[in-house]
Amino acid sequence: MSISRVKNEAKPQEVMRVMRACYKSLDLHTFNMADFGLVIQNHIVFLRQCLLVTRRPNEGLLEQAGLLAFPENPSTVKLFASQLCKAVQNCRQKKGKITNGTRQISEVLEIIKLLETESSVSAESSPRTPSRSPPPGESLSRRAPSSSSLDGIMVSPGRILASYGLKATSSHAVTESRETLEIYSSQEAHCSQCEPPALPAPKLAAAISRPTATGQVTIYLDSSRRASVRVIDGQMHVAEMFTGPAGFAMGRFPGEIVEYSSEMPNLLLGITQAKKQPKKLKTAVVRAYGKMWYKNTKSYGVRQKFLANKQIFTVRRKDGSMKQNALMAVADAALYRLNTSQLSEQAVKTWVEAAGSVQQQLWLFNPRLEASSCWQTAPPAAFRGSAFASAAAGVLPPSAVADASAPSSVNLVGLTAVGATLAAAASTSRRGQKVAEKSGRAAVVARRAETIAATAIANGNFTILVKALQKAGLVDGQKVTTAQSGQLAVQIAGGKVKVGPRDGGIEAEVTAEGLSGQIVEVLIDGVACKILEASNERALVRVPACGSSLRPKVEVRAIDWQNYVASEGSGFEYYTPLGFGVCGLNVKLSAGSDLPGGRVMSVASRTSGLMNGMVLTAEPLLPLPTPAAMPVLLTDSVEVAPDWKPPFVTSPTLSFSPAPRSRIDSEEATKDKTRRYYFELEVLEIADKRSSKTLSLGFAWRLPQGLLIDESEETELQRQDSMASLELRRSISKGVERRPSISAWVRGSGLPESAAALPRSVVIGGDLPKAFVGGQEVARINTGWRPLLDLVPGSVLGALLEVDAGDEQMRLAVFQDGERRAFAEAPVPRDWRWPSLGDPSGVVDVCGNVLRVALRQNARPPVPSLKSEIQTPPAEEGDAVNRTLSEPLE
Repeated sequence: MSISRVKNEAKPQEVMRVMRACYKSLDLHTFNMADFGLVIQNHIVFLRQCLLVTRRPNEGLLEQAGLLAFPENPSTVKLFASQLCKAVQNCRQKKGKITNGTRQISEVLEIIKLLETESSVSAESSPRTPSRSPPPGESLSRRAPSSSSLDGIMVSPGRILASYGLKATSSHAVTESRETLEIYSSQEAHCSQCEPPALPAPKLAAAISRPTATGQVTIYLDSSRRASVRVIDGQMHVAEMFTGPAGFAMGRFPGEIVEYSSEMPNLLLGITQAKKQPKKLKTAVVRAYGKMWYKNTKSYGVRQKFLANKQIFTVRRKDGSMKQNALMAVADAALYRLNTSQLSEQAVKTWVEAAGSVQQQLWLFNPRLEASSCWQTAPPAAFRGSAFASAAAGVLPPSAVADASAPSSVNLVGLTAVGATLAAAASTSRRGQKVAEKSGRAAVVARRAETIAATAIANGNFTILVKALQKAGLVDGQKVTTAQSGQLAVQIAGGKVKVGPRDGGIEAEVTAEGLSGQIVEVLIDGVACKILEASNERALVRVPACGSSLRPKVEVRAIDWQNYVASEGSGFEYYTPLGFGVCGLNVKLSAGSDLPGGRVMSVASRTSGLMNGMVLTAEPLLPLPTPAAMPVLLTDSVEVAPDWKPPFVTSPTLSFSPAPRSRIDSEEATKDKTRRYYFELEVLEIADKRSSKTLSLGFAWRLPQGLLIDESEETELQRQDSMASLELRRSISKGVERRPSISAWVRGSGLPESAAALPRSVVIGGDLPKAFVGGQEVARINTGWRPLLDLVPGSVLGALLEVDAGDEQMRLAVFQDGERRAFAEAPVPRDWRWPSLGDPSGVVDVCGNVLRVALRQNARPPVPSLKSEIQTPPAEEGDAVNRTLSEPLE
């Protein structure tokens, strides 16, 4: 018995009807996945109906049907057809390889079961499958009755009823007197070995007993009943509806076995697929982390010890300059911060990277003592098993070994480094005993230091321990300081943040561990905060307005605060809130929800039309810090500086985040006068209707006469701070929008319809995206970015501008969700440089499919610089629109 391959017998029109019936569950944008199981899971409704129409759908059939159903997306339909065919072929290959199916998705198993039926049908029908076309000389025709039963079969209602012992009616007699239908049989179509099964007598009688209509027969679809209705001789018959194989419902009238197809989709029957029961969540596990040493790469891997045991990052040096013990110290310090939940995983990566740039004055060890030697020798016997060893290993808290005679504000710092220093002191004393004759006094000092250290360890006296380390020559006495007890963290809305608007007013939660009593006072830059709620470890305060410093010191005081103070040098950072000002005719400004009191108009909404949606920031943007002062977050590997040593000012209970080392020398930093500006916005609403226009964003400078307007007509508005202006607050509370004069930007009576036509501006946007400088198109963006298709509610767009020293060249990049998507570079026109270029304002064109956007406060660019990070895309040959960006603009 041979198995023949199932052929495709469906037509594109039939598959097209299935696609339209399954339109709600069919998504042409979720098929491009490497996992065919997810493809089948997302399109199971369509595949289930499609396999009932044809058992072997091919790519050409699905493509033709898709073009009929979705003619507006020809390229997407082709990829969609190819991906679905590959998914079905993948299931066909798994038919004989699956044992129990426990690891397969339920939708994949359903498709495999549907495909298994094709083999059995093929095996049964292939050996004796009769030909559909009669052989030569034999055909189906209407002929006169023949006397030979072998030549043909006489079929009439009367004879069929007589064979079952039933009496024929008068209508049957009339029908029998007319011409009868004679079916000539052949050996392939009808033989003794393959007789067709006869219907039972009751069913056949019911099928034949349907009354013949003497009048007009009407069949229609009743929307209220959601069923087919047939009217015969004034009698109404309602069909019983059920789901059909091609996506459209089938019907059967009462007393009949014949099924009728209808034009009603299966979805109207109200039959919904049962929702998949969610999987039970696993029992909560303790978040723990561990390390693993890789001998081949000479690196430590920090891994999760819960869920999938995922490796977070590796601590290594590519040049191999750091030994295993030094790398282990870095890994242990990172593990402590992870296991105690002091920092997040991403923050620990940044901390490990920044640990290599710690300044020399913060080291515990003398510069002449190498850090690697501290871990090569075992600690002294007095140190093993003591409270210091337990605290250094993280078993005991630092308070367990605090100096009882010292002030309460004194706490142990760098316990791991202290333990390593003791081990080095013991090693030095042993070496001093061997060379006592040669070094003389050095050996005596080392032996005394070891004795004093042993006594300090036994008594738990930190002051004596420091003196022992000083006498051993391992600690510089002028650089040894005691850290204040307690850990300080400013939290807002549950997340660790240390920024706020300059005018204050926000509520912040300040936490401080290690204090003995209730928090009574919180100072930011010496200004007392209003305490709303307070306890021993945390306090809810209202942040005051910014003083003289943008990065003030935060100090938390408890009862008897002379001995119990927690402080942090740069515990908080102020920023200037950013809002919208001048806007187009169809734009309405409103206050955002990210700042209290609605003091900044940071939300722009287009109320009507598709154009005139341009809006500019109320104030010029402030230049960003130099790229050298901005940290770079690592994703998969953490590089440690070769001269890294444990910092003295750190403690297992204090978070340490020093400024990273500059990637360029100070001399080069002073020569680089590049100014960088950046702002971000979030797309809040996208229009449902399709449009060929979309958002644009960039930067714009005021006209030369606009600089004079700032000093005359808008003196009062510019003199007041945009955040703390009492008049602005009152106007917002009353619903009155106060906008600056637009004469500072254009020479007419109103803003242009789009940002691309704004003078003294550099803008990227539109679809297909293009770059405009001063209202002229300079380049097309060929990076594959389509804002018309890529932007969805929640997308974050950022614009980064760099202007070189002397205002000669400028570069503009656009980011979406942290990924660079567009870039343009052009020289600054000469007429822009008089009297000075100054700081630009951000410009956004809320155009086309984008309806509402909101500015994001205190945004930072994802890249440090555009000079080396971004390359200009090459221009296409023969393109009259693209021009060499290095040529000056007219």
